[in-house]
Amino acid sequence: MRSEPQFIFDWETGKYLLPLDFGVGRVFKIGPQYVNCFIEPAWNVTHDGPAPRYAITFGFSLLYPNFWGARSR
Repeated sequence: MRSEPQFIFDWETGKYLLPLDFGVGRVFKIGPQYVNCFIEPAWNVTHDGPAPRYAITFGFSLLYPNFWGARSR
């Protein structure tokens, strides 16, 4: 489970955007490589300006859990 809301505020106009989001993801292996995949839909509670009312984010990350440990040897 994950949530990463990004509140936006425009100092000049006083307009703002407040999203609510909640996503799910999973870490798994493809061969020897760890990967992280997620999907996160969002709904903007306040709709000030040209931003969309709804949004969806997809993500895919390559993970290297022993990166710093392997470099120190």
